Amino acid sequence: MTESVGILERLANEDVPPIRRGELDKIRDAYSDPASNKEDLDKQLSVMKTAFKKRGNLKLWDRDPLERIDEIFEECFMCDGEASSWLFARNNHTNLEQFGKYCLEVDRALAMFSDKVPRYARDWFAYYCIWEVHGYLFPMPLGTSKAVGALEQMAQTYRNGIVEVSSNPECFPPPSFRHPYYPCSLCRA
Repeated sequence: MTESVGILERLANEDVPPIRRGELDKIRDAYSDPASNKEDLDKQLSVMKTAFKKRGNLKLWDRDPLERIDEIFEECFMCDGEASSWLFARNNHTNLEQFGKYCLEVDRALAMFSDKVPRYARDWFAYYCIWEVHGYLFPMPLGTSKAVGALEQMAQTYRNGIVEVSSNPECFPPPSFRHPYYPCSLCRA
């Protein structure tokens, strides 16, 4: 989730994306097809990977589109002010379906507020919506205030069940961390 907050900076990248939104939408659709050749799609997207690392100016974001994105998050991922239990769940049909709706509605909001968002935000967001290529285990909404609040709410609700584990040595907890469940069978490569 921390990274998703930084995504707003990446969506503010003022460089022309190497692949524009229309083509990215086609690649995203192809990527969701189980019969597609993911290696070919990854090759097509390789020029975007490096370009997407560049950050832009967060001051290019106006409050209005960010508030609308929060409303969309709430519509797609919350019920009666509570985060849905399937939010941030891996291989969950409802989560995948709602993320598709979320991406569509956020794109509409970016178009509606085109004068209040960074110039190429829609293009960069189209790339971001191809969540599988970013190494995420599940779709990750943008790190706006509602999304961060929902994660905090879930962390409080399930705090006894949350144990941070990773097979990536760059992630926390550091090697010096000694938790009774770390390392566990999930994080052994």
